[in-house]
Amino acid sequence: MKTLFMSFVIVVIALLNTISLKSDSQDYLLQTLGLGSVIETQYSPDGKTIAGCGTRGILLWDAETYELMKIIESEGESVNSFAWSPDGKLIAAGYTKNGIHILDVNTGKLIRTLKGHTKYSLSVSWSPDGSKLASGGKDSTVKIWDAATGVLLHNITGYNEIVTSVCFSPDGTKLASGSGDRSIKIYDANTCGEIRNIHVYSKWVNCVSWSPDGTMIASGESDNTIKLWDASTGEKIRTFSGHKEAVYYLDWSPDGTMIVSGSNDKTSMIWEVTSGDAIDTLTGHSDYLWSVSWSPDASKIVTCSLDRTIKIWDASSGELIKTLSVFSKSVFCIDWSPDGSKLISAHAYDEFNLWDPITGEEIKSFIYENVPHFNINLNWSPDINKFAITKNSKIIQIREVNSGNVLTEIEGHKYGTSDLRWYKDGNMLATSGSDSAVNIWDCKTWTLIKILKKHNKWVSEISWNPLGNKIASASGDSTIKIWDVETGDDLLTLYGQNAPISCIDWSCDGKKIVSGDQDSILIIWDANDGKKLKTLYGHHDVILSVRFSPNSKYIASGGYDNLVKIWDSESGKEIYSFAGHPYLVYGVRWNPDGSMLASCGWDGLIRIWDTGKIKLDTTSHEIPIFPNPADEFISIYLPDKTKKIEFIWLFDLIGNLVYENRNIYENNYTFITRELASGMYVIRIGYDGGLLNSKILIVH
Repeated sequence: MKTLFMSFVIVVIALLNTISLKSDSQDYLLQTLGLGSVIETQYSPDGKTIAGCGTRGILLWDAETYELMKIIESEGESVNSFAWSPDGKLIAAGYTKNGIHILDVNTGKLIRTLKGHTKYSLSVSWSPDGSKLASGGKDSTVKIWDAATGVLLHNITGYNEIVTSVCFSPDGTKLASGSGDRSIKIYDANTCGEIRNIHVYSKWVNCVSWSPDGTMIASGESDNTIKLWDASTGEKIRTFSGHKEAVYYLDWSPDGTMIVSGSNDKTSMIWEVTSGDAIDTLTGHSDYLWSVSWSPDASKIVTCSLDRTIKIWDASSGELIKTLSVFSKSVFCIDWSPDGSKLISAHAYDEFNLWDPITGEEIKSFIYENVPHFNINLNWSPDINKFAITKNSKIIQIREVNSGNVLTEIEGHKYGTSDLRWYKDGNMLATSGSDSAVNIWDCKTWTLIKILKKHNKWVSEISWNPLGNKIASASGDSTIKIWDVETGDDLLTLYGQNAPISCIDWSCDGKKIVSGDQDSILIIWDANDGKKLKTLYGHHDVILSVRFSPNSKYIASGGYDNLVKIWDSESGKEIYSFAGHPYLVYGVRWNPDGSMLASCGWDGLIRIWDTGKIKLDTTSHEIPIFPNPADEFISIYLPDKTKKIEFIWLFDLIGNLVYENRNIYENNYTFITRELASGMYVIRIGYDGGLLNSKILIVH
């Protein structure tokens, strides 16, 4: 009995010891590579600047030279919508974490934050005099704010779906909204009383816009049409038909005689308002149109697309004037050069890039034909002159770094290649795939010398030991196998993870293996006997990448929760949590001396973090929980009202997860405990990208 009690105590101490804290991520961010994706563009009121919003923040271009003038960084959030103030001095931007930021355009500084939406805003609009700001959100509400103070003036509910668009009338007396519930609503801008509800019987209303004289409202809809409505009666005036897919954005010409529209059919169309005829079709984008905007002098139109380009058109002739194709698509894989002087990145669909990690400059960009949309992998060779990259499910290419030229091609895996890694002397290349096999190649002759195949499901990732005589493979069958490279023997199978394993790495000192799975769990293993050393809890979604630091002291990880975490490999303690990516993190890689860590993600960005100043943080943060002990329930709250509880985990004393809620996003939370067995539990609470200290909970 004493032994059992001591075992419980040891488990409790281990769980409580995994303290993790949110770091101030920007203090550690050295560089950001790429501009990410841009999802909306608009001309400034004076026509001198083009602004775009997206995964990196707000980007500003000179409208004449098209030079990038400024980036207002979003610091780990994506900007989903924005609007210029009437005087062009401010920008209101809707961020993914539910806040609307008012930014000074000249300085880039945050003036104030408007918080009230429980989900992110999809549209923002300034009143013509600049005194008010309206926002419509995914939380199915419309809010009107005092722009000078940030005070919420009105909260409009009653929508059955998300609010896709809001727009003040030109005289500022009315506000129009469009919604997924197939309605266009018009409100008194002062009282917020509903003036009119226009029922659209086709499909979603994706956008609404007032005519310059305020007499009409145009709506872009999911039935591929634009409809024109009489603002005073709500009667439909006419329908504009011509697009082949949904219309998501539109804008009036300054004189109100024409409308430009953007559609999922990859085109933008210019319409004559009186007749409803299509005057011109602007073609050239290779993916969905995200936004369109007319210049204030009516001479140009700017369009933005999912193809990651901005195009500027002559509004009269329809001729293309300029394409800004500097945006980076999702980055699936990155790797450092062996000397640490460069980074290489593989992007979705069609390119890989070479970067200077210190200056952030792109050195070269290579177009890569027939690349798979996903499942792209690359690895820099130890001789620094070449790299291996997956071309498609059947071919792996060896390319020369400087030119990008193909040196040779080898056979990949039948259903796709999941990983490839050179051994450190450059004489062998290991690959893995969905055919549940690990292939070993002789890099001098490019002959296949060994096939290792005993997993029951796909092999997700592989890692060499430092001596090159063993290789570890992680699989969808939730096991890790350690192989003898020379004989091909399966030396050891590691059991203990309950979900498919997505990533793996062998420490540089050869003593440990770390693996991450699809259930957000990291495990550190003894590489010699396969025993489980530590279980790391901190991520709250699928872990996609994990790497030991070059000195084997630290572990970096990243995944679906958008976070990059650094752990102490000896204690299992989480040291830092970097919230630099607004969307999922595909990869993490240390530079050769461990002073920097690169991360990449769906946002199309590569972040370089300063890991040279890593220090063990022993600060403890108390969790406010009451009552404790608990009978029927517990209440948890954060004293700082600006913080949000993101998730809660409850473990029994054996370390089993008995309860979880990963989607809270509230300042306080009540958890019913009456169904739990009496006893002691360990509760862990995540907030704002980090974790509070674990705490014992007693249930009667």
